Amino acid sequence: MFDAHIASSAKLKYTEIDKLNADFNAALADMKSNVRDIIDMKASLSDEFLSAVRKDKAALHDLRQSDDWKSVAEDLKAHPASSGVQDALDGIFATRGLRILPWGHGEKYYNQKYNDIKYFGLHKILKNVYQEMGYDVKSQWKCSDLCRDYETASEAWASITSAETLQDDALQYVKKYLPNSYKMFKKIIKKAGGK
Repeated sequence: MFDAHIASSAKLKYTEIDKLNADFNAALADMKSNVRDIIDMKASLSDEFLSAVRKDKAALHDLRQSDDWKSVAEDLKAHPASSGVQDALDGIFATRGLRILPWGHGEKYYNQKYNDIKYFGLHKILKNVYQEMGYDVKSQWKCSDLCRDYETASEAWASITSAETLQDDALQYVKKYLPNSYKMFKKIIKKAGGK
């Protein structure tokens, strides 16, 4: 509810989501389906926040490939305050069933939007929109990985909201591992009239 409220009051952009929903809705109308707007409009899926999450995603993928990853994983596993960040990382790392951290919703959760799109036969439209936007979608896996970003962004938003509200130890993990997302969250809240 909070995410949807902020979306309506912060005057955010939804270029990607608008294009996807428009193309999906046209195809669904042709199929005479009553389903519309497969992807919800919420602050976490705005162009601004998705871009920030994707910057953090790229940095975290680089970190995961580095020699520092083992100490990072140990730090995250050792502190329950990192559970929200671990949840977002679970979405960032498409692991095909291999869990790398103890917290998270798992593959089925993060792939649910892509699976819904595939169920309705809209996965080619998804790939075409991503190609038009300049994303690398040479394989269906790359396409599904991009689509995971919607659930990942929602989880990152929820974790940041909780940490920012409670001002507890979780906030240090948010600032450390989701710095771009955190900064954009603060900008969006301010734009919506918050502090």
